[in-house]
Amino acid sequence: TSDLWLGQTRHSLLHKDYDGAIAAARRVGSLGLKDEFNSEMTSILAKMDRKTEAIQFALHAIPSVSLECASRLKAQAALWGHELNFHTPPQTVALLSEAVKDHGSSDSFEMFGLFHYKMFSNARSTIESSTGPNRIKDMHHTMESHALPGITAFSKAVTLDAKHTVEAIPRLVTMWLDGNATLYQTLKEGRLRGFDPERLTNETNTLVSKLPPTYFLASVSHLLSRLTANETAPAVSTLILKLLQVHPQPLLWQVLAAGYSTPTSRVTTIQNRILAPYVEGGGRDTMTQFKTLFACLTQICRNVIPNNKLTAFDPVKKLVPHLSQAKFVIPTIRSLHPSYSTRKSSFYFDSVPHIVSFGEQVDVINSLQKPKRIVIIDSSGTSHFYLMKSKDDPRKDIRMMEIATHMNNVFLQSATSSSEALYLQRYAVMALCDDCALIEWIDATATARKILDECYMIDGTGVKISEVQTWKDACDKGRFSKHDLFTKHIFPASRPILHQWFQRSFPHTLQWYRARNLYVQSTAVWSMCGHMLGLGDRHAENLLLSLDSGQAIHVDFACMFDKGETLRVPETVRFRLTPNVVDGFGLTGVNGPFANCCEKALTVLAANKDILEGVLETFIYDPLLEWASKESRTDPKALIRRCKRRLDGHMDFNGVLDEAPLNVAGQVRALINHSSKLEVLSEMYIWWMIWL
Repeated sequence: TSDLWLGQTRHSLLHKDYDGAIAAARRVGSLGLKDEFNSEMTSILAKMDRKTEAIQFALHAIPSVSLECASRLKAQAALWGHELNFHTPPQTVALLSEAVKDHGSSDSFEMFGLFHYKMFSNARSTIESSTGPNRIKDMHHTMESHALPGITAFSKAVTLDAKHTVEAIPRLVTMWLDGNATLYQTLKEGRLRGFDPERLTNETNTLVSKLPPTYFLASVSHLLSRLTANETAPAVSTLILKLLQVHPQPLLWQVLAAGYSTPTSRVTTIQNRILAPYVEGGGRDTMTQFKTLFACLTQICRNVIPNNKLTAFDPVKKLVPHLSQAKFVIPTIRSLHPSYSTRKSSFYFDSVPHIVSFGEQVDVINSLQKPKRIVIIDSSGTSHFYLMKSKDDPRKDIRMMEIATHMNNVFLQSATSSSEALYLQRYAVMALCDDCALIEWIDATATARKILDECYMIDGTGVKISEVQTWKDACDKGRFSKHDLFTKHIFPASRPILHQWFQRSFPHTLQWYRARNLYVQSTAVWSMCGHMLGLGDRHAENLLLSLDSGQAIHVDFACMFDKGETLRVPETVRFRLTPNVVDGFGLTGVNGPFANCCEKALTVLAANKDILEGVLETFIYDPLLEWASKESRTDPKALIRRCKRRLDGHMDFNGVLDEAPLNVAGQVRALINHSSKLEVLSEMYIWWMIWL
């Protein structure tokens, strides 16, 4: 009974039903659960923006609860007091120290670490933007006063309870790597007597080395991107090497491509400090086998396959006899990316079959780069489809999947149950070299364009490409405006019709309801993700719909960081919210569950923005090929800053920054109004097809 009421409390709080949450919490209290009642009531008051009352309630409850709960309430009250400027940072440190001293819970240590993390981030930003003579001293003080105790507190939190791994480890890694990077950057201006940066670096390296390596499974790409830093490279290399020795199959898919890309100091470090020691430590056979596999797959990407018969291709014929011994894990999102278990409070890799052969037929996709679709067969007899792409930097897609992974983890942590968690559908992207990739094909899906074209064919309506071209030519000659092109010609002939697909594909009421809800939810989360990351090129062939569940799935992330604004016809919308997309939402359109899901997603992402910022900063240390070229004028730091401002609530439509940030509801309303407005949609490239 108590579990049911406790679940009801959290469910009501998640959906902002504060009266219902308070009523359910009181039922929990009536059952004699003082710890749970007082913890939930303080959370409810804080969510209602009544933090002063929450502090008073927490402090009043401390004598009546367990030592562990008291520790948690003291720490939470101290954090809220700092946010409200009730006390200074030193006073907050004293209060948090008191909270963890006697019976520190994992939650109170995590809050202690969070306080230091925020102080560290603010101080580091100030130091990096300053030019004064005290930069060295200030950064040394920041490392001493916040990075060291923050890493210590986060380490203690995850040691006491691994449930904090998802949120604590990315912040710990940021303090460790960014703190040392900024410290050594300031040292280029000279050293000061009495300051010992090597001691601080050694102490942070030692703290990290004491944690189990598996805690860092979700941060491997972040760690790989920072191997150019001399001060932390040995410790980072050792950590990745330990992970590689424990999980060689999934880790080699990430590390090998990074180690054999275009030569840089980072690549040299990977080869000398990670791959070479791994080979010497007993991994020679595995390494040789993986190199052979990567070479074969790269040849498939880059070459024309004779008669489209893959099994007759020489590199494949040479590889197949070695597959039974190598037992390469089948590369899927679940086998290569660690999953997080809320029940076990830990990351893990799924146990999956291994590769045994290749399918004979190769399908060449009719697009600009002519990618190939191949079949890989696993030891259970299952066929897996993969897309082989060349002449394109795969890091955008890889990072997008990493961002989606972190988002899914924080969504899962923030939900009252796994069934209520928002999530983004992911797929595996494996870089083979700088410009070749193996991409997992998502089964039982169809593009939105194909689905809508079929709907219009069945309905006997819709517009033909030739008709649109004729109308466009007339518009270009000034016979009518862009607004009239759509309102008087295209839209009357192609009324929104996506709802019919849901009715036909999911004929039973419950099936239809679940599919429509999942479509709304997934569209909302991808829309908010696209807004934050400046994700463009969201035409109807880069949007897939699951034929089994109705879920929206996005693919092809080559147009990130507002690159769409620089196209010949600049993109004007933040995400795809055309009349047909909205038609799938049902009668409430954008004003019902869609807006609610957008708000829920933005709320969680804003609360964990520092975790996402850490992933984004890997682009600074491991830039895309197009940014690293001599002809590029791209400033990666400026692009990342723009994403960070959006996480802070600033709107910047058409590159114009609003100085005053909006609250979550205001952001969602502004984004929906902008991206669904005909005046904005009509400025898009005509073959983006706003009528689909």
